[in-house]
Amino acid sequence: MGRSKKNLSAAVFFAVGFALAWSVFSAREQARREQEKAVRATLDKSQTREARMLKETAFAALAERIQQRAGALGSEEFLTVLNTMDARRFPALEQVLQGMPRGVDRERLRDIFFTAWSLKDPAGLLQHAERLEKSPERDRLIWMGAMDWSKRDPQAMLAWMNEKQGRDYARALDRYQYLLIDGWAQKDPLQALAYAKVLPQDSPQQRRVRENALRVVARSLAVSADVKSALAIYNETADPAARREVLLGLVDGWSSWAPHDAIPWINALPQSLRQDALSTAFFNWGEKEPEAAAKWAMQLGLDDPAREPLLQ
Repeated sequence: MGRSKKNLSAAVFFAVGFALAWSVFSAREQARREQEKAVRATLDKSQTREARMLKETAFAALAERIQQRAGALGSEEFLTVLNTMDARRFPALEQVLQGMPRGVDRERLRDIFFTAWSLKDPAGLLQHAERLEKSPERDRLIWMGAMDWSKRDPQAMLAWMNEKQGRDYARALDRYQYLLIDGWAQKDPLQALAYAKVLPQDSPQQRRVRENALRVVARSLAVSADVKSALAIYNETADPAARREVLLGLVDGWSSWAPHDAIPWINALPQSLRQDALSTAFFNWGEKEPEAAAKWAMQLGLDDPAREPLLQ
């Protein structure tokens, strides 16, 4: 009995001692971890600061080089620099390029710069262009940014457009709508079609936007050799105005790569649709094979209303 009490006392003493030792060890380990975390954070900040300083130095060197010796900066070298640069620095670089004397080198570097910006950060370029004064260059940059953004992430561009509702003129939003559907149709025409079908039709302008969207999607499908899907859109479109736009998009895309297949199909259309569709397709055919196109038009009857416009 006495031995059991001694064993129990020893066990309790051991447990208490172990717990105390463990708590001390845990406290020290926790302190060590906190210290290590603080050191790492300081190191990360130091590394981030160093990297930032290097980037600042590199940017300053590039800016100085552009200002002093722009002609010595090759196009490929400049593009390489742009590809490695943080797109958040592009507005500052644009100011450097803007300050260059007008001439061949300035325009060359600016063309490369805006192309790189549009591919790397199209949303940023579009929003930058919106803040510029009205000019042909502003229109060009808006077009570039919107087209590349709509190809890369049409849903994000659509969300941005929806945020602008009520703050921007309807005409400006309609313009973005055209650019959105154009790029979207190139990226994913069937998804773009689903979007175009549910566009509002409450006003004449809304109907024109929707008709244009359907036309662009039909053309994109036909250009990519999916004539079957483009024909399906044409056949299922009941509204006469929208149906006509879809037809023109279809024949424009189809005749751009297979006029010999498109022309006979177009020639069999009702006369009310045939003339405009033939003119659209014939233009594409004439660009590729002018002699063959002219020969085909010559065989039309003298009383055919399509003959003279095609031969002019």
